[in-house]
Amino acid sequence: TGGWLWSQSAGLVAVNGDEPSVIAVSEQGVVAGTSRNPAYTVDGLSVQMAGYWHPQTQEWTFLPLNPAVGEPVFSDYNSAWGMTADGSVIVGMQFYADYGYRAFKYSQANGYEMIGDVYPAGNRPNGISNDGSVVFGWANLPMASRSPVIWHNGSFIQISPDDYGEASASSPNGQYVTGYAGEQGFVWTPQGGTTF
Repeated sequence: TGGWLWSQSAGLVAVNGDEPSVIAVSEQGVVAGTSRNPAYTVDGLSVQMAGYWHPQTQEWTFLPLNPAVGEPVFSDYNSAWGMTADGSVIVGMQFYADYGYRAFKYSQANGYEMIGDVYPAGNRPNGISNDGSVVFGWANLPMASRSPVIWHNGSFIQISPDDYGEASASSPNGQYVTGYAGEQGFVWTPQGGTTF
């Protein structure tokens, strides 16, 4: 696995690291993703952790340990799945010691916020709007093991809890989220709810 960063000024640049996976880029060119962090090892493997890759230094800055989880016990610790346009917030999936997994939001200002804890079954974000107002992804709901969900203003919104699917994209201002549920596409808005 690997990743690339393209810019008008520098062209195509390889994102280095140990098994790097890149998921988003800020307006300043900083990459969000996941790579193996040599500072932590489990069973002889460096631990997969979320972080930032900086094109100027071509080095990773990993997120700190999550206080809700503590030290890594597996070679998968957490992974990045989205970032705001200014690079100030990363969303991702955190593994727990029981190998459960839940969504988190991380910022340097506020640290980790375990947004997935509002619904304790497994859940993961697919991204965050550019302005940070809405997080979208999926959760393991009782009737569907992977169903589209949205985190907005402290609420956990289940789009169609009986259907499989994912919330997969948002407008930059968080006013629209789209995805699929069962065989239908949907658009969600904070004011108007969901249209299939």
